[in-house]
Amino acid sequence: MEAARQEFRKRVAEYVRDHYKKENSRPLLLAELGSIITNNQWWPEDRGSQSLAELLSEPSSELQIIRDPDTPAYVAVAVPETRDLVEKAIEARHAATLLSGLAKPVLVAFCVANPSGTKVYLRTKPPFRYSTKLPRPHELDDYFVIEDEFRRPGLQAERIERMAPADQVDLARKIKDWATSKGVVVQSLMRAEKTEDQAVTVEQDNAGSEEGREAPSALPEPRNALERLYAAQEPEVAATIVIPLDLAVALSRRP
Repeated sequence: MEAARQEFRKRVAEYVRDHYKKENSRPLLLAELGSIITNNQWWPEDRGSQSLAELLSEPSSELQIIRDPDTPAYVAVAVPETRDLVEKAIEARHAATLLSGLAKPVLVAFCVANPSGTKVYLRTKPPFRYSTKLPRPHELDDYFVIEDEFRRPGLQAERIERMAPADQVDLARKIKDWATSKGVVVQSLMRAEKTEDQAVTVEQDNAGSEEGREAPSALPEPRNALERLYAAQEPEVAATIVIPLDLAVALSRRP
């Protein structure tokens, strides 16, 4: 009985190895392997009531069952030398899911090219926008700078499915690390299906343009030291003032 099971696992292990030797091989799913075993009539006669996962993962087996913790139905089979490949594929699945769920302006902000010396700022409240110019004083609390270490300029944010898995993983990790550093919840940056088109239009036409946003028709009364500083200048002078972000934030918080 046990000899038949060992022979069964040996045959399956050979198939699994051959599968992963193919160029650009993807994870071999347990359900797919089950169909192959049935079609080739490899099942041992003494299978009993054991599931395929139980048969393959017995202590004497070199076959490994790898589950996606976020998707219970996604179960792959590997051998020791291909476990890393499967785990990286699962990580890439998670990254692609995250990236595809982000609001487009958020994703673009991490990929857009910016001239040397300029910074990219992201509005982290709907409607999401990004800008390569310092936000206006009354907007500073809604924006965070995206440091270069968290960005991947040049990646095609509109073509997530065409990104290499390694790029997807790297970009997703950078976005999560940036959000953690700013105290931002990543899930709060996800797109809303009904407003996504509008949000992208705003980002592209205004915040994402070289010219930045158009000035509002009327500004509110100065509420802090930074707004009073701008209000005290002639319009032509105010338009040319460049204040370092850390100083601007400090002034904005002073009454």
